[in-house]
Amino acid sequence: MKILTTSGAWQASLACIQSLGRAGHEVYLIDQDPNLAVAHSKYCRGQILSPSEKDEAPYTNFLLDFVKKNHFDVLIPISDYCAQYCVKNRAALDQHIRLLLPPLEVFAIAANKTKTYAFAIANEIPIPKTYFPADLKEVLELSKEKIYPAMVKIPNSRASKGVFRVNNQRELVDLFRAEPFEGQWPVIQEFVDGKLFGVSAVAHEGQILGHYMFCTDSHVLQGGTPPIAFSVTDPKLLAQTRHLIAALRWTGAIDLDYLMKKDQGYVLLEINPRFSGSLNFAYRMGVDLPLMYYRLAMEGPKAEFNQRQYKEGARFRTIFPTEIIWCYKYPGYRWTFLKNFFNINSQTNIYWDDPRLTWWQMKETHWLCQDIKQSKAEIGLK
Repeated sequence: MKILTTSGAWQASLACIQSLGRAGHEVYLIDQDPNLAVAHSKYCRGQILSPSEKDEAPYTNFLLDFVKKNHFDVLIPISDYCAQYCVKNRAALDQHIRLLLPPLEVFAIAANKTKTYAFAIANEIPIPKTYFPADLKEVLELSKEKIYPAMVKIPNSRASKGVFRVNNQRELVDLFRAEPFEGQWPVIQEFVDGKLFGVSAVAHEGQILGHYMFCTDSHVLQGGTPPIAFSVTDPKLLAQTRHLIAALRWTGAIDLDYLMKKDQGYVLLEINPRFSGSLNFAYRMGVDLPLMYYRLAMEGPKAEFNQRQYKEGARFRTIFPTEIIWCYKYPGYRWTFLKNFFNINSQTNIYWDDPRLTWWQMKETHWLCQDIKQSKAEIGLK
C-alpha cells in the first residue's frame, strides 16, 4: 500500500515512516524542506515538495490536488497545522484517500485550550485551577487574588508559544495591557510544579485500541520533544485517559499531556489532536501505533489489535537534535549527556540500521546549532 505522511521535521513522522516502511508499505513524505533527515531514511520512498504548512490556503490546495491526481491509500497528518487543515477539508479528502480524524466539533475541543478546559470541567476531568476572565476589567479584579505564580495561555497555542508565566500582579496586568495574544483572548491557570506525563494513543469512537505512556521533568520541556523521557505503566493514568477519550468519542491519533499535582494527582494540561513527538519511544518499545493507525484506516473497527506490554522506567533519549542542542545551549548539561551513554537501560533515536538517516540527522543537528549561534550573535550573546 502507498502511504503519505507529513511534517518531516516532527519526530513522529520518522516513526511512521520506519514502522510502515518496515512493514513493507511504500511511505512518502510531503514537506516544504528538501534537506530533512527523515527524507533520507531507507524506509522513505520519496519526498513531495509542498508549500509551507504555515500558509493554509496554498498548502491545502496543493495537498488536495496531489491526492486527487496521485493514488495513495492512507494519509497521516503529523503536525497541528496539517491535522487542522485535514479535518476542515475532510469531505474533499475522503473522496481520494483514507485518514482518521474526529468530527470537526470534537477536534476543536482538543485544539482550543479554552474549549479543552471547559470540556474537562463539564466531564469532571481534573485540571489545574483555571480562570476564564471575560475582559480586562475581570483580569484586574482577578489580579488582586492569591493566584501566583500563574500561567496565561492563548486558546490556540503550539509548543510553548502563546504561553506566559506571571509571578505577581504587576506582571499579569502588564501582560494583558501589552496583549501579545495574536488576537486570541487567553485563560489564566495556576502554575503546577510537577512531572509532565504524556499519553499517546490510537482510538476509535472513544475506545483506545493502543497506547503508551511516558514522563519527563517539566522544567526540561520548552515545547517539542523532551531530551529524555521514561516509560510509564500507571493504571490510574490510563483509566483517566480512557475516561477522557470516551467522553470525546475520539477517533484517530491523540496525545494528552498531564502534570502530577501533589494534592490532586494527574491534572490535564492539554490535548494534541495528532501523534506525540515521542512516538519514536513507543515504537522502540514495541508499541506500533502507526501500524494500528494504518490498519484502522484500511480495515475499520473489524481490525484486531493487540496492545504490546512494555516495561516501566525504560529511558529514551532524543539525541538528534534535542540533546545535542541542549548541550550547545546549556554547557552544564554536557556532563549529563556523556553519563547517559553508560545507562544500559536507554534507547535512543540513533538508528544504526539506517546509516544514511543517521548521517543526515547529524547534518541537520549541525545546521540547527549554527542557527542558534547566529541568533545569539545577532542579539549580542556569546
